[in-house]
Amino acid sequence: MSLADRLRAARTAAGLTQADVARNFKITPSAVAQWEMGRTGPDRARLTDLAALLGVTAGYMLGAADAPTAETQAGA
Repeated sequence: MSLADRLRAARTAAGLTQADVARNFKITPSAVAQWEMGRTGPDRARLTDLAALLGVTAGYMLGAADAPTAETQAGA
């Protein structure tokens, strides 16, 4: 799964819209849409905050972990 796919899945699982994410980072909803289409991506400095907003780990967002949260990674 790509970063774009993981971002979209995590955002929808968190019950957030693209506009909600955009508002949080003071960017446009179209910028979030670009991330979710894989045309651009969030910068690494923003990735940790984005993961926290979506309730997942940065490792999951980057594809380094298959489970979205530390609890599911540990098998809890």
